[in-house]
Amino acid sequence: MCKREEARFREKVEEIRQSIEEGGLPFANLLSVELVHKVLERCKVKFRERIYTPWTTLCVFLTQLLSADHSCAHAVCNLIAWLTSRNQEPCSPNTGSYCTARSRLPENFYEELMRETGKGLSDQTASPVLAGGLSTRTAQMMARLAFDTLMEYGLQAKLEAESHVAGQALEAVVEANILLSGLGYESGGLAAAHAIALSWTRVYHLFEVHPTHGQFVAFSLLTQLMMEATKPEILNKVYGFCKSVGLPTTFEKLGLKKATDEAIRMVAEDASKIVLITSMPRATKTPNSDGAFYDADEILNCLKAADAYGRAF
Repeated sequence: MCKREEARFREKVEEIRQSIEEGGLPFANLLSVELVHKVLERCKVKFRERIYTPWTTLCVFLTQLLSADHSCAHAVCNLIAWLTSRNQEPCSPNTGSYCTARSRLPENFYEELMRETGKGLSDQTASPVLAGGLSTRTAQMMARLAFDTLMEYGLQAKLEAESHVAGQALEAVVEANILLSGLGYESGGLAAAHAIALSWTRVYHLFEVHPTHGQFVAFSLLTQLMMEATKPEILNKVYGFCKSVGLPTTFEKLGLKKATDEAIRMVAEDASKIVLITSMPRATKTPNSDGAFYDADEILNCLKAADAYGRAF
């Protein structure tokens, strides 16, 4: 994140925190009721209309997370103040109902909500795809199906291939790798993973064993996950998958045993200037005076973070 964007982000967070300390419920103005209901329907979560609807519960929960003491009592008091300001009957200050309502929301609801929010942010970037125009819903659906297919059948497909057996798992992965990924990237675009993968050519002479394109993309994807501040559950899932099928999760496993700061910086600086990276949310649409669309220092730090996570995994 560049300094200007980081300052803007911190300013917004402080503005929300100030509103919370003043007794407000700021996420009531930021969180779409329609979006929450859409995700609830997709997750097949049913609820009754009461004070603590899923939307209200989520607004209170986010308020609790950013409050000074992170207490349930403080968050419920903010809800009471918000209801009163809207001439609605205040709820009980007892936190039991709130805690019960929060426990009713399943984990996959939060995952889907974050995914849908991320999709909305991606749509707002209006980044053109390789075929021209913007990403389609069909492409996004195929990208999700490709990921789910690899997670479910990847390891079994590898074992079938090694045994020279054209089994069901291998057929599913071939479909994901060729049909789904091909249609998906043409209609959905590429991002940091491929920009970084292409940039490894700057230090190609340093590799003891030259990786394949897929191996370059695999490690570069782990770097992109770091750039996106991906939560540990998903990081562990993707790192675990890569490790199970033999994809590189460290510089050394990629074939770069002597990964100097100079070499990694060359990769980061080159990746920052490749137009594919403009699909990332914090990229600029036009290059700066150095020809970069993205902060090279952040890419550098995330390359190192991906390697460190892989060594510790």
